Order: sequence, then structure tokens, then C-alpha cells
Amino acid sequence: MVTREEIVKDFANEKYDEVIDKIKIFLKKYPNEFDLQTKLVLALSCNKNFVEADIMIKEIVENHPPNPYLEYVKAKRYYDEGEIKTTIFLLENSLKLYERNISRECLFLYYELLALTYRYSRDIEKFLEYSSLAVSIADIETSNFNIYSNYLFYSNYLPELSKENLYERHLKYNEFFTKTKRFKHNKKKNKKIKIGYISPDFRMHVVIFFVYQLLSKYNKEKFIVTCYCKNKHDFLTTELKNMVDNWIDIENMSHDEAATQIYNDDIDILFDLSGHTANSCLPILARKPAPIQISGIGYFNTTGLKEVDYFLTDINCDPYYCNDDAFVEKLIRLNHSHFCYVAPDNMPQLSRKDNNFIVFGSFNNFNKINKDVLALWKNILDRVEGSKLVLKSPNFDLNYLDEEFYEECLSIGLKEQQIELRAASKDYLKEYNEIDIALDTWPYPGGGTTCEALYMGVPVITLVGERHGSRFGYSILKNIGLVEGIAFSKEEYVEKAVALAQNKERLSMLHLSLRQMMENSPLMDGKLYMTVLEEQYQKIWQQYLEREKDVIMNNAIEEKYYHNLYLYISKDKDLDCERILMQAFCLLKLKQYEQAETLIEKVVAIDPLYFDAYLLLAEIYIDQGKEVEEQEIISTVLTWFENKGLTVLDSKEMKQYQEFKDRLKI
Repeated sequence: MVTREEIVKDFANEKYDEVIDKIKIFLKKYPNEFDLQTKLVLALSCNKNFVEADIMIKEIVENHPPNPYLEYVKAKRYYDEGEIKTTIFLLENSLKLYERNISRECLFLYYELLALTYRYSRDIEKFLEYSSLAVSIADIETSNFNIYSNYLFYSNYLPELSKENLYERHLKYNEFFTKTKRFKHNKKKNKKIKIGYISPDFRMHVVIFFVYQLLSKYNKEKFIVTCYCKNKHDFLTTELKNMVDNWIDIENMSHDEAATQIYNDDIDILFDLSGHTANSCLPILARKPAPIQISGIGYFNTTGLKEVDYFLTDINCDPYYCNDDAFVEKLIRLNHSHFCYVAPDNMPQLSRKDNNFIVFGSFNNFNKINKDVLALWKNILDRVEGSKLVLKSPNFDLNYLDEEFYEECLSIGLKEQQIELRAASKDYLKEYNEIDIALDTWPYPGGGTTCEALYMGVPVITLVGERHGSRFGYSILKNIGLVEGIAFSKEEYVEKAVALAQNKERLSMLHLSLRQMMENSPLMDGKLYMTVLEEQYQKIWQQYLEREKDVIMNNAIEEKYYHNLYLYISKDKDLDCERILMQAFCLLKLKQYEQAETLIEKVVAIDPLYFDAYLLLAEIYIDQGKEVEEQEIISTVLTWFENKGLTVLDSKEMKQYQEFKDRLKI
């Protein structure tokens, strides 16, 4: 017999075919079950079966009164079909209609879907607004990590946000993990350093072309490589799997299970390749399953997570003495590029189309094209007579987005004949043969798209910013020697684009030579890249081992100190509460928790309202990771203060109270 629990589990794991079949079986016996009917609509919608979903919606409407959740289900159906305007209308209208008669859980779903919808339509400000609202009403301990990661990811698109503001936003990510248990490490030197790579993108994904060398060219005599794969397999996954020593699928594991797997595998250095991108692995790193943790390549800003030790970059993205204060992590700066690009096997041959006019192009993510970028492009097009701009994006599969974007272009003075919008296509790389010059976006430049353009013989004009993520283009172009494409101001960006467009001879030469320039550069030198990176691995691992030696020595000295102090206090046969607590504190430091608790019970028996006793007991529970008991102690301490009254506390007690609150995150 099919159970509700099975259906809920399959739905959570996105097994929509199974969900649909099981719900239909269930509804035959128990018809008119609102929660299962709506779940069926959602599953049908996710599977793009909109006709059957509409039939089910009609049946629900006939048998159930209108309610906020049903309106959400309707909106989600339109979202899945790409009907963005309808989705926004239904949700925002329903919010007005129901106002306060909507549950907190349902309101979270509304905000989450509105955020995703506005992201789809390139309204980043609205996306961030609703993302922030979704996070604000959710329990920080149980809210969707991905919502906040999306919020952080898209914050990088806004040119007006400073490095300081972005840093503060990322730092708040730690609040999700205030009660998360961390693994403790005391590792010794192994014959080989064990490297773990963790990612949801071990598949056909743009990031893999910057990760490929990590898995294919590592030194097998010095390193053991294990991949932790958080995605469904495709043909490329199988290829990658055969390159490394170990491959662990963690897609269906909880964060705790995945972290435990990594810890038990005895990984020395864990490298996160996704950061705050889709299906982030950072909640796993928050548990500190490896003694050294690194992030980079797949994300362009700090993780904000204090459990991540290092961030991989280069001296172009983050020059020495620059941007260190924008990262929680310590920066590992490579001297060339922190990217190592591998061109896909299906990269087309160069067969350029000879135009009688200059064709500028951008195949970057549609959301990167902000008003400032459009204004710069208009200036360039106006100055290069007869030129046009080709933009390519999956977003242009939706006709209404075409119309909205055209209207935006026309509103700033661009002419319709100057703009060509193209939808996504599998053979899009061939279209670079029609493009003369690629125009990079700002403040979020291209990475994969920049490399693709260059490899297809198309020079790129990029604008250099201050923060790490706004200097990708600069690092790529500098590494291949295309300095004429690098601009340090908006004025220079326009001038360099115009100058190159007017220099037909130079442009033709670049079209023919850029592929070879890339192949001969550090950007595609896998051997150099892995040599330099593995030197860094060895360096930080040796530093860790040396720190561990110091920690072990200091622990030994500390242990001896507290042992001797305990014996010294014990010589006094007539001990007051303060000195008994000092004994208990010594036992805490010696990890003798039961004996310490016994002494605290002795103090409480003498004076039930002895505040320091409760503080110390809370410390003991925290040290052991006892959450239930910890909460009980919090309650006891607060009751103590209620009985005494906060107004009569002396300065010392008030300070202790505040420290206690801060420590336990009350």
C-alpha cells in the first residue's frame, strides 16, 4: 500500500514520475484529499504536463474553497511553463487578497517563488527584496539554505553594492549554523595527502571546463583524490569518475551524512567548487569534515563561512594587499591564473563570416546586462557606424522578454536595427564566427563565455572592477596577453572597443591568432597549473601539521597546569563555593565532565541561585555538544535572573549575563 510518507519523500527527491503514479493510486481510495491533489498538480507541472495539471486544478477548485495555498499551486504551474507575468500577477494579487489570512509557511512559499520569478525576468532588485523577505520570516535553523545562497549570488550583480556590503551579507550565512556540530581533528602526516573535491557540477556544466585538470592531471604519487558528487550523472560524470582514485555519490545524503562520509574518509584538504551557486555544498563544509577547507573556481566571492580556511585566487583578481578584508578565508594567490581552461571536445573550427559592418556580441547571462552596461554599449554602437549588437540567452526563448528588452533598449535611444536577440541553441559556439568583438558585462564579467569567445577567435573588451568577481575578465585577458581588451574605466572601455572596431587589420589578425594565444598561455597550461596548485596544497598541509604539533604541545602543558591546580585546591579541606567551582573548571579543562558536574551539584545544593555554577554547567554541556541539556540550563539561568530581577544586577553579573546570551545565541 502506498503511504503518504513515501509520496512526500519521493517528492522531496524530485522523483515526479513515481509521485504522480503513487498519488493517483492513493486518490482512487481516498478522493478529494486536498494536500495530495495539490502535490499532484505540482508534480505534473514539474514534469511539464500542464494539460493534466489544469484538469486537476479545475477539480480542486470545484471541491475546495479558495485559499492561499491553492493560489500558490496555480502560480507555480504557470512558473514552470515560463509564464512569468501570470505568475507574478497571481502571487502579488493573492498577497493583497489574503493579507494577514495567510500562514507563515505559505507566505514563505510566496516570497520564494516571487524571488525566483523576478530573477527569471532580470529584475535583480525585486529578486533580492523577496529573497530577503523569505529568509526573514523563516526559522533561521530550518529555512532553505539555497534561498539565502541565491540571495548572495545575485547580490554580486548589483554595481552599487560595495565590497564591504557584500562581505557583511555573506558573513550572515554563518547564522544558519549556530547549533551545527563541528568535527574535531587531530591528524598526522600520511604518505600521500588526501584531497577531496566536492561539487553539484560534476556534469556538463561550464564550471567543469575549469575543474577538468584538477581531476585529470594531479600527481598520483603524492596525492589521493576523492570526488564527492552532488548531482545526477551524465556522460561527462562517467568520464570524470574514471579519472580519480575514489568517487562518492552524495546527492541523496543529508548534510550530516555527507559530512560524516568525508570525515570517515580521512580527507586532509576538502575543496568546495560551488560556493553559493545552485545546490550549494557549503552546509556540508559548515560541519568541518576536513581539517583544511578551500573554496573557489565555481564562485566569485567569499563563502562567508568561518569553517572555510582558504579561497583560491590569483594576483590579477586579488593583487597583494588588496581584497583580503573582503574574505573570511585566507587568500591563496597563484602567480598566473587561478583558472585553467579546457576547451570542450565539440569546439567548432574557425570559419569566420565576412561582414561589411562590425558585429559586437555578448553571450553572457542575461541578468548581467544592467542599465549601466546597456548605456556603455549604446555609446559604442553610436560611435561605430553601421554596427550591430547580437545578444544570445535562454531568456529570449520567452517572447515577452524579447519585447520588454527591446522596449528597454529603445528607451535609452538604441535603434531596433542595432539589436538582435537570439534564443539558446545547442550549436551556439558556431555563432561566434559571426561576431567580431565580444563586449563583457560589468560588475559581473564572463568566465566561461569569455574563454569560449576567445577560443573562437573573438577578442573581448572587459571593464576591470575592484572586487574579486569583477576582475575575472582582466585575469583571463592578461594571462593570454590581450592587454588591448582591458579597460580600467567606463570611458576607456568605450574607447578600446571603438579603436579595435576601427582597426580592421588588427581585428583580422586576432580572429586568426587568439586560439593559439590561449593554448600557449598559462590559462590552458594544465601541467603548470597543477604544479603550482599542488605546491600550495603541500604548503598549507605542512603549515597545518606544524600548528597541530604546537597545539598538542600546548594541550599537554595546559593539561598539566590544570591537573596541578586541581590537586593544589584539593589540599584545602574547607572549600567555599568559589573554590569548588574552580575545581570543577579544572575538571572541565581535563575533559572529566561527570566529576565536574558532581562538584557543580554540590555548589547548587549549598546555594541554588549561585549564577556562576549555572554558567559553568552550560559550558560543560556546550563542550560535549549536549543540546537538550543546554536548553534546560538556559531556562534555569533565565529563571534565576527573573527571580532576582535584572534591575538589581551588579555590573559584573550584567556583563556575565550578556556574555551568556551572546555565547548561547538567545
